[in-house]
Amino acid sequence: MTRVGFTPRYFDTGFTLLVRKDSTIKALKDADKAEITIGTLTVPEQIDSMKRFVPQAKIASFDSVDQQFLALRSGRVQAIGVDLPIGMWYAAQNPELAVVPELFSGFQNYGIAYKLGELTWKQFLDGFVSELTSGYSYNEYEKIYVKFFKVGPPPQRAYKLEMKF
Repeated sequence: MTRVGFTPRYFDTGFTLLVRKDSTIKALKDADKAEITIGTLTVPEQIDSMKRFVPQAKIASFDSVDQQFLALRSGRVQAIGVDLPIGMWYAAQNPELAVVPELFSGFQNYGIAYKLGELTWKQFLDGFVSELTSGYSYNEYEKIYVKFFKVGPPPQRAYKLEMKF
């Protein structure tokens, strides 16, 4: 068994819905109707989330996000359940789609995994992520984020510097 640690977060994520912009689904509660079908992956946690948060909706399971996406575009489903960055990317590439601006169970964070005990690698990754998201490289992070998602990232994290004289 390999034990891993994680860098500071570099991306906030969560589970949400991707819909057509002309959809009546503007919030998660709007999807909780018997006439709504939501596409999920064949992942038990996703299916359980749908049953818990939108119990009246029908569920159609797919083997891949691409299959979910095609079902949404063809009208077979009215929404698909996706991780936030996946939904953001699809919406950025397809102007007729939108991400519902709510998450099913709050934010989660992405970090880069590294093998515990590799101190030099950990220090490099921690420094890289910190500089990218809150340091002098934030402008590069912003460019990358906009390139893939067509929106700006969360604001650069502020830090407090206390100086006592």
